[in-house]
Amino acid sequence: MAMEEATALGAKTGPQGYIHHKTAEKYQGFLIHVLRTYTSMVPFLKGLHLTLESWRPDWDKDGWRVSNTLDPRLEYATKRKAPQFVKVVPHFKGDMETLVKLTCHRVPPFIKAWPTSHAAAFLVGDALGAGFVSTLWEQGDDKFDATYGGWTVDLLEALSNKREAYNLLLSIEAGVASGKLQPGTELFVFTDNMVSKRCFHSGRSRSAAMHALIVKMHDLVMK
Repeated sequence: MAMEEATALGAKTGPQGYIHHKTAEKYQGFLIHVLRTYTSMVPFLKGLHLTLESWRPDWDKDGWRVSNTLDPRLEYATKRKAPQFVKVVPHFKGDMETLVKLTCHRVPPFIKAWPTSHAAAFLVGDALGAGFVSTLWEQGDDKFDATYGGWTVDLLEALSNKREAYNLLLSIEAGVASGKLQPGTELFVFTDNMVSKRCFHSGRSRSAAMHALIVKMHDLVMK
């Protein structure tokens, strides 16, 4: 679906690095409708939102609105109509690529409106320097799954935020593979790493490696 939408945005070509505003606005409305069901894709529509508003003088070069009340650009009259073509912001390309990944299913994933499992699950994880540890417990169970070990050389050289996020991702994937985390299970994740939490909810990171992990997490939610 998203591939078709991304292709359609360039149907009416303009200058390099620009897309047709009216066409983009049309598909923005369609995607907002779709995202009412697939909420995991919500953060990845931001690039399109910012692109549609990038023509306004009170928005910076990265597509974000100026929040400094002393900035004279805030006095700009907003009644002016948008131009035919608008400049693509930096977030747009990555967001479109992520939407393509999340919508590559031949059949749309079935999303439950509420948890259907009889019990919730709780995951606690931490990356401790050269090693990692996590515990997964399901409500009502008299046992919990514990995972611990040491990082490979390449991960030891990575930023700690990546190790923290990777540890959580590995734990969730292991829970799904073992059958501990069944479809429809409500999962509560506890971590002392604020970066992982913020990146998950915002759907992005300035680090390419970290961003890839966040996309995988949202893909798990979709599945």
